[in-house]
Amino acid sequence: MLTNARKSKHIRKSPFFLNNHYSDWGYYYLWEGKLDSSLHYIRLWDSLPTRDSVNNLIGLQLKGNYHYLRNNIDSAKFYFSQGYRFAKQQKNLPIQERFANNLGAIAFQASMYGTASHYFADAYRINAKNEKKNKMLINNLAACYLNENDPQKAIPLLLSLKESLDVNNTSYEGALSKINYISALISIKDLNPAKELLENMNMNDIPESLQGAFFVQKLKYLQSTGYADGITFLRKEKENIKKFSRDILHKFGIGFVQLYQKYPEAYNYLNIENTPKEFESFDPKTKHHFHKIRSLEFERNGMIKQALYELRNANESLREYNSITDSLKVADTRANIALVELEDQLNQSTKELNYSKRINEQNRISILLLA
Repeated sequence: MLTNARKSKHIRKSPFFLNNHYSDWGYYYLWEGKLDSSLHYIRLWDSLPTRDSVNNLIGLQLKGNYHYLRNNIDSAKFYFSQGYRFAKQQKNLPIQERFANNLGAIAFQASMYGTASHYFADAYRINAKNEKKNKMLINNLAACYLNENDPQKAIPLLLSLKESLDVNNTSYEGALSKINYISALISIKDLNPAKELLENMNMNDIPESLQGAFFVQKLKYLQSTGYADGITFLRKEKENIKKFSRDILHKFGIGFVQLYQKYPEAYNYLNIENTPKEFESFDPKTKHHFHKIRSLEFERNGMIKQALYELRNANESLREYNSITDSLKVADTRANIALVELEDQLNQSTKELNYSKRINEQNRISILLLA
């Protein structure tokens, strides 16, 4: 269709139609993974002088997606932010919802959960207004609240996904909903329904990319019981502990240290006896728990020199993690402040515009009366 459209004289002669045509080609090559070709059409799109507001928004979305796939996150955020503000000014809610989702996803990946929840909540509000339900968006917003230790906000959202919480729903979105719901239930100490869901979910029915997160919920439930029957759990789940060692260290590091201190044989099931090849790719939080548990094992075996070495590395990783976390918190706060300032500016502009309209109306009436 695009190739045939290229031959159309009407499209070639009209900058308005060419805008749409070039952005369509840009999106086509994005979907095909041919980013250089997509960039070619983005540049052609930029070269045209005439475009309407909707086409501007489509172009900003295209540029943001292009830079996101290029892993140019700052550039992607720049174009998505421009599009978000412009869509709000134009009162184009469907496109505003897309940009809000884009910005929420970027903030979530950076662990800026406050900013992410702001954008996801805006997208959720727009969908609710249009009686539209986006299940992944609801899960993303709930996950933000869970990461901010606010399960009371997450639970009503997750309960709105009744079909997803059905044990027989084995889709990706269904598994994610149940994992988030289990996490929320454990957070509020509602353990019986959490246990029931855990027992009724089959690991083989869960998408591979979510299996580690599901197993971490099993560990969190075990933690909530004070590690009762911990030794039975360890021996039953030893293969899964080995398989999901990285997820455990990242999402349940402190909990596993507690488990180890109660049952030292837990160390033998973790896949960290030899430093894994992918160790350098570990984030600081995962590295901290990696070194911490190794230091405890060396100490238990009387290998004090090695224990001190691992402890030093654990502390260094913790400093790095805290530094990044503090920076993200500052960035999160600044992002929200900037957003609030922008909202205030827009509200003030609206007030000034309405005031000007009232004055003009009064002046018009005065002139008519004088005439």
